[in-house]
Amino acid sequence: MNKEQSNDLESAEAGLKFLDKNTNDWLNLHAWENHHDKLEIAISEIRDTENTQSLDRTGDTRNKTQIRLDTGKKTNEVCGPLKTYLEDNNLSELLSTVDFSLSDLCYGNENTLIDRWKTVYDVASAHPDFITGGYDVTSAMITAINTGRSAFIAKAPVPKNDRAVKSVATEELKTEFKVLKKEVNALIQLAQGKLTSNVTFAKGLLKAFKVSDIGGRKVNAVFTFMDNETSVKLPKVEGTFTKANTIFTQKSTKKGFITVKGKAQGNWSLTAKLTGYQDVSIDNLAFDPEKPILRKTIKLVKN
Repeated sequence: MNKEQSNDLESAEAGLKFLDKNTNDWLNLHAWENHHDKLEIAISEIRDTENTQSLDRTGDTRNKTQIRLDTGKKTNEVCGPLKTYLEDNNLSELLSTVDFSLSDLCYGNENTLIDRWKTVYDVASAHPDFITGGYDVTSAMITAINTGRSAFIAKAPVPKNDRAVKSVATEELKTEFKVLKKEVNALIQLAQGKLTSNVTFAKGLLKAFKVSDIGGRKVNAVFTFMDNETSVKLPKVEGTFTKANTIFTQKSTKKGFITVKGKAQGNWSLTAKLTGYQDVSIDNLAFDPEKPILRKTIKLVKN
């Protein structure tokens, strides 16, 4: 499962959880019950397929997935305070190398995750005063990163027959996410119909699905800009967005993000520029307020 799929799944699960806590607002309404049940099934099928996608030589579905998630969470427990420590000590160059979110440390290419965990471990280990400086991090927490990383690396590579299974699972996920998005969209449309008759419930569900209370998404898209070789996030990337005669420009934050909000529905084009890197142009970026947020990682290549 990639990061975009993970974000879509989290939004769907948040919406389902909200529905399950507020059954009095929709129970015995056929359309609501139907799409609630279909969403629940879609989420379960995706979780099952995710396990298949992470099989190792022993067929133990827990191993790779659980070790990856556990190590990512343990690394995040150190990474957050570490960023504060680096900011407090004006170590901006080091800060850019460990500017990771929880998702960055839990999801992604296996080799990229291994490198990110090692970077956090190395930077934290190189500064003893980080442990003694009151940042609520112990040496054991730092050691746990390397222990988890080693355990993840030590897992047997997926043999050819299991790779075929994993490939099939990846294709299945694509189909299952289409179903998931269809059910989420159906529930969003049902919620919009309750914006006047049951405002609190409708707004709560739309918020859980990360849409605004007028049916238009507050956030159209989130773009992450990274160096193609190092995967370090790039600040100050200038993104120019174009749709017909409408043009606007935004620059990526120090964490490498451009978040587009409140723009018109439709297909947009993006041109990304940063000194020292080759320009990147992407067409047909769909901003659709009734579908999950568009999330895209763009890697820039140095000149």
